[in-house]
Amino acid sequence: MSSSAVHRLSNRPHVDQNQLSILALPPEILGEIFVHSLPEWPGPDPRNAPESLCRVCRLFREVAVSTPRLWNSLRVESFYLSATLDLEAYINFCQAMAPIWLSRARSLPLSLSFHDEWNKASLSSLETTLLPTIIALSEQWRSLAITGDFWGSLLESGSLDGKVPLLEVLSIDNFNDRPVILRDAPKLRIMSVDLYHPQIQVPWHQLTKLSARYIDIPSFLEILRNSTSLLQASFDFDDDEAVVLPVSTYQHANIQRLFLGVADYDERGIPMSILDCLKIPALNDLTVVLDWRKPVSVAVSPLLSFLSQPTLRLHTLALAYITAPMADLIECLKLAPFLTHFKFRSTYPTDFDILFIRLTRCADFLPRLEGLLVVFDRDETPPRLATSVAVEMLCWRWAAVGIAQLKSFRLVHGPNVSISPLFLNLLKSEPDFQRLEGEGMLLYVGRNVDNDLFWLFS
Repeated sequence: MSSSAVHRLSNRPHVDQNQLSILALPPEILGEIFVHSLPEWPGPDPRNAPESLCRVCRLFREVAVSTPRLWNSLRVESFYLSATLDLEAYINFCQAMAPIWLSRARSLPLSLSFHDEWNKASLSSLETTLLPTIIALSEQWRSLAITGDFWGSLLESGSLDGKVPLLEVLSIDNFNDRPVILRDAPKLRIMSVDLYHPQIQVPWHQLTKLSARYIDIPSFLEILRNSTSLLQASFDFDDDEAVVLPVSTYQHANIQRLFLGVADYDERGIPMSILDCLKIPALNDLTVVLDWRKPVSVAVSPLLSFLSQPTLRLHTLALAYITAPMADLIECLKLAPFLTHFKFRSTYPTDFDILFIRLTRCADFLPRLEGLLVVFDRDETPPRLATSVAVEMLCWRWAAVGIAQLKSFRLVHGPNVSISPLFLNLLKSEPDFQRLEGEGMLLYVGRNVDNDLFWLFS
């Protein structure tokens, strides 16, 4: 905007000075501000940026339309359904707006998310309008997340093989055993799949990060064989029939972070027993989570055997819902001298005192520990804990010489505990507890408030 135009506007009594300041900004600065105003996943919704920006004034519209980064992310799902639009109106709006939206992205890589939360018949009109537009832009796809049978047709035929040169991230969910054929995607590195099934054909050997839910043990082992470049992996198991675990050991040279959980209740104790089959020398972060609804009684021998691998240098260990005596878990921890962070969650009475006593005045037990998180989850199963034992451990680990200083301690009760137990308030009132907090130790005692605990409460 020219200086003379700004001068003319400034002489108008109804022009707010804040509005004037914004209008005087260079278009490139205004466009950058617009980019930072976007919701996490922009979608066709007249209430949200960037569409709402186009309705403010002509200048805003010109800047918004000429800023490609406002338009290279698109999400289509009922979450963005306007309160003033019914389903049919929303679909019509998407049909008309989505092609214009994506054209404004110009040649930028696209991040796309499509969620089928309605029956396929309601989306049939999009099959001849929006789908061809999306497919025609496949060479610009950088990230693609699709849920439901309707959007699953994007990947079912294999016709996009070799036509997604920029695709790096793929998320697929609820495909009901429909084929997924995308064997030629040279940049694909990150993948998430819910309801895994064997008809998913992707370049497994390229993946560096993978999340798979509702997967059986044979498929899990097959993926490990094929996904030789994996650095991070998360698996939630779902086995309806008894599985005979292989006698041979599966070795993976590159995985550094591994999450093993159960999608549903499993009385055989998987995934703990699967540790007997694995050898992962590069692993430094392991999480094992069983089913919180009905914790199963399992022996810790597979974990003991896994941690005894001579080349293993585990830095973080997280265990949840494993019903084993604390004394047995301590025997496992003795084999993890490189641990810097230990997280443990229990839904049954647990002798945390035993752990804290072992951590006190024992320089050879977890000598590198810097962070400790312990969680109990039910009113009827509080931990067995003396506040004096906990405070003594904290004081000794804070001041100990020759071992790592314990910098963070969190004793947390989960959402299933209705009232904060008395002993937590007693612990917080201890003079030494307050002193350590004042000296810089990161201390939290109470209800979960930290997003870092998401893995424990999901």
